[in-house]
Amino acid sequence: MLVLAPCALFLLIVGRNGAEGAANMARLCLTNLSNFSVDLNVTYGNCFDCVSRYLLSARAGDGQQPPENCTDILTDFDFRLFLISLNSGETLTGNCSNASLPTSAEEQSLVNITVMNANSCVACSTGGVWPYTPLLVSTAILLVLACFWVIFELVVYDRLRRTHAWRRIFGNGVRAPINNDSGSSEEQEQPKQGNVDSSASEHHSILPNPSEVRRRRLASLDAFRGLSLVIMIFVNYGGGGYWFFQHSTWNGLTVADLVFPWFVFILGTSAAVSLNTLDRHGISRRRTFLKVIRRFVILFGLGLLLNKSKDLSSYRIMGVLQRLSICYLIIALQHLILSPRTRPDLYVQDRLSAFRDVTQHSLEWIVVLIVVAVHSFVTFLYNDNGCPKAYLGPGGMLGDYGNSVNCTGGAAGHIDRILLHHAHMFQHPTCKETYLTGPFEPEGILSSLTAIVTAFLGMHAGHILVTYRSQKSHLIRWIVNAGLWGSLAIALCEGKQNDGLIPINKNLWSLSYSLSMSSSAFLILSLFYFVIDVKRIWNGAPFVYPGKNSIFVYVGHEVVAGWFPFDWSSEDTHTNLMARNVTGTTLWVVIAYYFHRVNFFLKI
Repeated sequence: MLVLAPCALFLLIVGRNGAEGAANMARLCLTNLSNFSVDLNVTYGNCFDCVSRYLLSARAGDGQQPPENCTDILTDFDFRLFLISLNSGETLTGNCSNASLPTSAEEQSLVNITVMNANSCVACSTGGVWPYTPLLVSTAILLVLACFWVIFELVVYDRLRRTHAWRRIFGNGVRAPINNDSGSSEEQEQPKQGNVDSSASEHHSILPNPSEVRRRRLASLDAFRGLSLVIMIFVNYGGGGYWFFQHSTWNGLTVADLVFPWFVFILGTSAAVSLNTLDRHGISRRRTFLKVIRRFVILFGLGLLLNKSKDLSSYRIMGVLQRLSICYLIIALQHLILSPRTRPDLYVQDRLSAFRDVTQHSLEWIVVLIVVAVHSFVTFLYNDNGCPKAYLGPGGMLGDYGNSVNCTGGAAGHIDRILLHHAHMFQHPTCKETYLTGPFEPEGILSSLTAIVTAFLGMHAGHILVTYRSQKSHLIRWIVNAGLWGSLAIALCEGKQNDGLIPINKNLWSLSYSLSMSSSAFLILSLFYFVIDVKRIWNGAPFVYPGKNSIFVYVGHEVVAGWFPFDWSSEDTHTNLMARNVTGTTLWVVIAYYFHRVNFFLKI
């Protein structure tokens, strides 16, 4: 009820906004007063190198504007309109050319285009609403709730938790650190023995004997995982209907494209810390290997179950959890096989001491470089008959000016169509409606290679954490890595959305996408680590709660998607969508908080 009340207030405040039409749509009507029939075609700004697509027609002298001469048009992106004479088949010119016709429309507006003759058209637009009021209002409500939360934690909680009713619901409130589903998130904390000599800072940046330190959970990693999960749930529930909370059509980035690679990165970081903990506790590598296989099987199996289909002939094989399981399996196995079997003496200083996070795992780096080479070789040299070599586009009926109809994703798509078969691939990719493509698997086989790179860079962040003692060493190395991989990503895409060597592309999980997302993950982890674990300005709430129970929250939100009170039926305006999506997302944060209080954590 704490969540539903603000959402009800939200509806009262902006309930009228957008109530008369669907989100992201305008109405376009065509009136034809000329002596020839015309077609109206469109290309949207998010459709790169596209041929125009048909919108509607108007017969010669049709000045009555019957209902069939109107259609909906998207307002998310700019567009280009083309009026084509059905008599000559040519595009009209003069002020009937695409340069003179409207190139954008406000949401829920009415756009009227009247054709007078071959060179004279009149266009006007009426109505329309600003679509971002629901987003601003919901943000304000959440900020107010956050303020109340801070007041509750500082003033009310200590008194409330001593009451009998509170203890009956939440227990005594004692919560021991428990490893989460993605592995332990622990940090070695320095013993409180005063300041060390700055002249020997690098020597003291190396981990001490385990008996000299106590360990505490790394709250920043939980908070980062929780932030990624909360955004992921909000996006999966609809993102309020805003285009930037939807995945990119093909190349480029939106908010929705950030969270999955962050999750993969965090998986790698947690795996590095977890495997180090098992090794430090003397667990044999055989037992650790069995744990890794067990976790892989459970994650992959859960992913298959979440695909929810009764028809085995069209059952999707891959998915989010399947990709996570594959990334975890590969980076964990290569670590177990290639990392030193004896713990090195971290007190021994030599010329390479400052690079121990890399030199101790040099064989793993070599394997990852081989993975990158294989991915690049297949992507750019694999020859798919009938498709351009090194093709990275969406293809489809409209993409590449209609010249690459069955080439969606180039080599990646072709390999998936052979090994997975189109019936077992994702049937509704983000490019389908815009480019008129067939099925495409965004969690496909070839793109899993670059996803493994993301996971390994996350593991490298964990290696830094367990190799060096000082928090300053962690921050410096993470920030340097952020700059390094971010610069390389910009170089690969040449700072362009579509025309670079390797565009940033979530569907293909391109190398530039993998590196850019790893760069951003290093930066966010550094920021969270500094604020939460170093300065302790913030405890990571509320993101830390779903971050500690990520598997339960992720699986749960998929299972109950579409169920009340996580969602309900209503007209798809931004107001209604924000109310539904924010409510569903916030409920999962509340559920995670409750499980945190009762000390329940799902662990695999």
